[in-house]
Formats: sequence, structure tokens, C-alpha cells
Amino acid sequence: MGFKKALKTLEILEKPEVIFNRRLHSNPYYPFEMVGQNKFVLTLSRRRFYIGTFMAVVSIVILVTWGLAHKASQYMLFLIPVGAVSAIMAWENRGHRECVLEGTRSQYKCVIGDHSVDTGNFHNVYIRLKAQKHGAGEMYYYVVFNGFHVTEQKITSYSKNEKKLRVLAKRLAENLNLNFFDVKANSKDHVIRHRPVVEVPSLNNSEVNVAQPV
Repeated sequence: MGFKKALKTLEILEKPEVIFNRRLHSNPYYPFEMVGQNKFVLTLSRRRFYIGTFMAVVSIVILVTWGLAHKASQYMLFLIPVGAVSAIMAWENRGHRECVLEGTRSQYKCVIGDHSVDTGNFHNVYIRLKAQKHGAGEMYYYVVFNGFHVTEQKITSYSKNEKKLRVLAKRLAENLNLNFFDVKANSKDHVIRHRPVVEVPSLNNSEVNVAQPV
């Protein structure tokens, strides 16, 4: 019993949809945390920072080692732009990053440290069920949070259970009051709660009507 409990705690050998379902029962807004009245915060992944840092360090180590052990060659020049690009990527993705959903105003903002860098309305962010074909041609599905100027955040790992993940993803989108998009571009399972507001000039040029697209 102790071994099984340990596996469950570590979420080893459990299906992604089971893990996702349990987390939603524990926190209906997972992976967001409610921090106030209708206000939710998600700590964004720093994967690009770690990848950039790792690649920059590896490039420097190889350059130094190669330079000490061998004569300089044209092949070493390849590592210079790789290291530079990696360092830039790490620098641009430094700092603690958060995405804040302001449900009362239907707006979101991305924050780096104490500075708000991007803001927008709810129609620009969404929960989506995505698919990826693996080696044997089988389709695996996973759930993400994404949007305009938001680095895609994977919420689940890969699963074959498309229907269960769809149900759970739609539940999360409903809890957060966000749009939900299905795998296919044309799907009856899309749930559109927010649409962009467009300005429609009237026949009288002095007036502008504000309307929701259909």
C-alpha cells in the first residue's frame, strides 16, 4: 500500500487525464491560483531561459576547450552566433514571469518581476486541446493555455484519451471564463465566450458604432 501511495503522490504511471481531473477537483482553476475576487495568477514556464542559458554555457565551454586543445578553425565560428543567440534568448526570458487574469474586467496582463509588459482582453487568451502525431502514427492529445504575447503553457502531458481531456479542458475554460478551442479549426466543441469588439462606421461619418462580430 505504501508503494502504491508513493507512486500516486509522485504521479508515476498515472494517466494525464486522471492527474488533470484530480488537480481540478483540488483547484478548479488549475494551473492558475485564485489570489483575489475573480483574480487568477499563473506562474509562466521559464523553459526558454533555462534552454538559452544551457546552450550559451555549452557554446562557451566548447569554444574554450577547443581553442586550448586545437588550433582555431572555421568550424569554431559556428558556435559564436549559437552562443550569442542563446544568451539573448536567456536574457529576454529572465526574471519571474506571471500571467494575471482579471475576471471582473475580462482582461489579462503578463508581468515580469514587478513590471507589466503586455495587457489585453480575454478574447486574446484561451484554453485549447491540441494534438500531436507520434512515431507509430497515433495521435496524442494535451491541453494548453495560450494567447497573444503569451508563451504557450502545457497544462497536461500527452494522452490518447481525447474525449476525457476535452471535457476537462472545457471545464477549466468555464471556471476561468475563457474561450475554449478544440483540436480542429472547425469544431462544434469550440466555446466562444469573448469576441473582439470592432468599430463599424455608420453612414453618418461623424458616428462610429461598436459591435461584436458574429
